[in-house]
Amino acid sequence: MAEARSNNALWAEAIEKNAAQAVINFLKTNVPKSDVASVEAELKKDFIFAKKKGKESKKKKKSKKKSRTLTRKEKKNLGFYNIPRNSVKYDDVRPMNEIWADYINELLELDKSVPDCSSKTWEQFTQTLYRADFHGSFLQIVRSKCPSYVGKKRYLHHGH
Repeated sequence: MAEARSNNALWAEAIEKNAAQAVINFLKTNVPKSDVASVEAELKKDFIFAKKKGKESKKKKKSKKKSRTLTRKEKKNLGFYNIPRNSVKYDDVRPMNEIWADYINELLELDKSVPDCSSKTWEQFTQTLYRADFHGSFLQIVRSKCPSYVGKKRYLHHGH
């Protein structure tokens, strides 16, 4: 196995030398006679920028990998949305509900009067309510297509 590797290395080195010599011969035959003497000198020069460019491109390739967030399906498969029954107690949710109550009071400006449905500000009020975050709120089902849901009361602690 080691012998095969050394043979491959020898072949690669021989090919490089032959290729380099072929380029030099080509340049000597096709360059004006006044420049033939400087062909080999020019080829022996060290191109600093060419070497640095190769290193930078490797760095760019490494940095292309971006960290991404998990998709909803991946989170579901990992069990992020599985909350065991009776794992969340009233005492755990009550502080969150108090924070939510302060949030909704400030958002809807409930210290002022609530607009009447015929008022000009009703549309803005309802849009604000639709866009509000209800995590931590206490909800009661008043109307539903499924009659068994009507009357249910719960704290919303996790939404899908």
